[in-house]
This record gives sequence, C-alpha cells and structure tokens, in this order.
Amino acid sequence: MRFALRNKDKLIQAFGESFYCELVECLKKYFESDTANDRCSIDGLNKEAIKVTSSTAGGIHIFAVIGQMYDVVKLAYYKTENNE
Repeated sequence: MRFALRNKDKLIQAFGESFYCELVECLKKYFESDTANDRCSIDGLNKEAIKVTSSTAGGIHIFAVIGQMYDVVKLAYYKTENNE
C-alpha cells in the first residue's frame, strides 16, 4: 500500500523541513508493516484516522484519511500527541 500526504509546502512552512521528513519516514515504516489497514475514529474528526508512532519525538502522529484509490491512501496531517 502507498500513501500521499497533502500540503507538503504548508507543513514545511509551519513545522520545518526536518519535521516533515520525519512524518514521511514514519509513514513509510507504517505502510510497510502489517498494520497499514488499521484505522480508528477520533473525537472531533469526522474522517477515519491512522496513528503512526513517531521515531524521534516520542509521540504519535495522527493523520486523517481523506480518501483512497486503489492502493494509494490520501492523508492529511492532523496532530501529534505526546506520550507523557
């Protein structure tokens, strides 16, 4: 399965290039794993979501599933929750 992350330029502008690169790396690892079809519901979000473990920040990145065509899932970054 593959993914497409929306708003690359806006994410880089808001959070920086290194944060964007970490998001992409975490998503690559997630979609290579067996859990790539695990989706959940989140209060306040009317779309399905996926939760991806952060490799450096020690938290969980949450992405809204905007759509899917064939084996490509279109995602939008929602937020990062810290494990504290």
